[in-house]
Amino acid sequence: MSAQPPPPEGPTAHAEKIARLRSQLLESLYEACAVPAQVRTPLELADALLLGAMGPLGISRGAVFLRNGPRLRAQAQRGLSTQVTGSHSYYPGTLARPPGPVPPANCALGNILEAHRLVQSIPLRIGDRPVGLLALGESGHVDEGDGEKARYLVAIAAIYAAAISDALDRERLASSNRTLERRTRELGTLFEIGRELSSSLEEKRVLDVLAFSVMGNLGLPRAAVFLHDNTRYTPHIQKGLAFGEEAIAGTIELLGEVDADGNLPEAPELLAFGVAGVVPMVAPSGLKGGMALGERLDGQPLLATDLKFAATAGNTALSAVENARLFRLAIEKERIERELSIAREIQQQLCPHSLPDLPGLEIAARTYPSREIGGDLYEAVQVGDREAVFALADVTGKGVPAALLAASIQSAIRTMARAGLSLVDLAERLNDLVCEQTDSRHFASCFLARYRAADRQLITCSAGHDPTLLFRKDGGECTQLTTGGLILGVIPGASYEIETHTLEPGDRLIAYSDGITESLRDGSDDQELGLSGLTEIIRSIDPAESGERCLDLLTEAVNRFTGGSEASDDRTLVLLSGQ
Repeated sequence: MSAQPPPPEGPTAHAEKIARLRSQLLESLYEACAVPAQVRTPLELADALLLGAMGPLGISRGAVFLRNGPRLRAQAQRGLSTQVTGSHSYYPGTLARPPGPVPPANCALGNILEAHRLVQSIPLRIGDRPVGLLALGESGHVDEGDGEKARYLVAIAAIYAAAISDALDRERLASSNRTLERRTRELGTLFEIGRELSSSLEEKRVLDVLAFSVMGNLGLPRAAVFLHDNTRYTPHIQKGLAFGEEAIAGTIELLGEVDADGNLPEAPELLAFGVAGVVPMVAPSGLKGGMALGERLDGQPLLATDLKFAATAGNTALSAVENARLFRLAIEKERIERELSIAREIQQQLCPHSLPDLPGLEIAARTYPSREIGGDLYEAVQVGDREAVFALADVTGKGVPAALLAASIQSAIRTMARAGLSLVDLAERLNDLVCEQTDSRHFASCFLARYRAADRQLITCSAGHDPTLLFRKDGGECTQLTTGGLILGVIPGASYEIETHTLEPGDRLIAYSDGITESLRDGSDDQELGLSGLTEIIRSIDPAESGERCLDLLTEAVNRFTGGSEASDDRTLVLLSGQ
């Protein structure tokens, strides 16, 4: 015989069963109320909620999802065939709806719940604030007392929603406190770094402070700092790291890939060196270096905030390094300027303190260096009572090298003139001296003259110098004196020639350096004063003017031509006037 179904229960038996179910659920609810006071973390509370919901109702599978922004993440799960991982999107109404069926299957969350046969969902809410979702499978009990079960799930969900919300708030507060403490510690570290670095002018000391501060603050056993030195990056500080050229090249390539949050791409080629991250060191002028960071002692990855802190500390240190370098440059510049000032004083002392006093001759001379010290020179040496030797030389180049060669030539001229050498011998020995003391890139042009008061004879010799101008009083005739030989210092043993003239009263001889004739017109890049311009200026000056006044007027005229712009070359003038 086939089994007969049990007879239907009467109203009294059904009411008794519902009463027992209500009693059991109330007892379970009472026990559930005590749990939040004993557990503290969201994970523990989510797991307790799951047990409290599944056990009394005989449910074999379930999961608790907690809200993470616009997505839900599985915090606790039981009885599922596979683990639910990651964050999943949901319809906004999912957490606002009353207990009922799961969300539609065409959203990510709905698909997951359907796949795991979670057929009912209860929102976890605190008033209008959504906390998460309780998702459950089918009840294992007889399908009676659905209203009591629904009320039970709503009640236990409300109890745990409040507890979970409080736990999440505590976690967020604890995280904020930890972040605040870390930021406070970082700010303190940065302040100490700044104070330490501001008092140090030693580059190694600055970078040592940087490396140790970052290592200590982030818990790193290794770090390295590398800076750009003119043409390439080189490691300046290495603590626990041994960087080779290959590692540095790989590190530098990464510096351009740091995103706005300081995050770096993966760098497997650097892992062999124990490098977990790289931060750039940037100055206002651009990328100047970087810092390689080792793995943390606690095994945790470097966070974006860690990289930002290291980058801020690195930039602070870089500013100190550049300030130290600028300070050293300023000290060096001051030293050079001081030495140049002394050199200029010495060079000025080498110029004749007084000019020869010869009957029938007025002498005027001056020089204007384009820099602190120049490569032009003039000399006037009296030989006996009625004779003198004059010289004007222009050394190639500018600055200290030219000044040193000029000083050597000037000293030789003074010594040989007093020894009574003829102009030919003087020119030849000067040429050999320049050849001996310099290479083929350095030479000098020179104009030499000897004046004898007894017969007003003027003997001249030009060693490759610009034409010296001899103006006659009568008719203003101008003769260009160019007889001589090669520029000094080109060929050893070169020979030289002289020419002889008479310097009558009213005649004027003007020797000059090419800084005069090569002066550029104001606003022009190629229009020079030239020999013709200089000749016109001299012709315009009254022959009755004194030698000094004549040079004043000539200098003023050149300055007007150039608009007072800074001279690009030394300017020197020597004037001999017959009286």
